[in-house]
Amino acid sequence: MSEVDILSMFNTIARQVEKGKDLPTITRESKITALGIDSVSMMEIIGVMEDELDVSIPDEKLARLQTVGDIETVIREQRGNA
Repeated sequence: MSEVDILSMFNTIARQVEKGKDLPTITRESKITALGIDSVSMMEIIGVMEDELDVSIPDEKLARLQTVGDIETVIREQRGNA
């Protein structure tokens, strides 16, 4: 399985979904709540990432995501290369 830059992918998709919105610099440590992205947009971002990476993040794991790094960790776990 090829290595994917999940942070870069998140950054690109977030900026597409939040077009026109001035997002802060996004790092692994960025708290999702501090990015200014509402829950509907966040679900859209996660959905696009799931589709592109062919993974499915269980709802109980989605509920615990607090940082962009958490998203990266869960996706790597679902892809089998944590």
